[in-house]
Amino acid sequence: MLLLLVYVGAWGVLRALWPDLLRGWRRWVLLGGSVGSLVVWLVPLLAGPQVEVPAALRMFTVGWSVSAIIVLLIGSPLALLRKWVDRKNAVLAPSVPLDSDVI
Repeated sequence: MLLLLVYVGAWGVLRALWPDLLRGWRRWVLLGGSVGSLVVWLVPLLAGPQVEVPAALRMFTVGWSVSAIIVLLIGSPLALLRKWVDRKNAVLAPSVPLDSDVI
């Protein structure tokens, strides 16, 4: 369940930082990698100790999970900082003078 939250958080961070990244085939790669990783993590837990997951799938799962955690840990502060700077700039932006302000 924690990994599902990490994957959703990483998706949110990527969506906030690079909106065009999650369109088209890239979205399906992210979704497929996340679902595949969750399945490889859950199969041994649900089936018991007699199930052996191939090493290549375990390596993929660990790599995918670590990369999602890195995206979440590094990207979250960057996304929050970007949102804060954009909001601050929007407040400080000068307004367009009205016709009544022109002398």
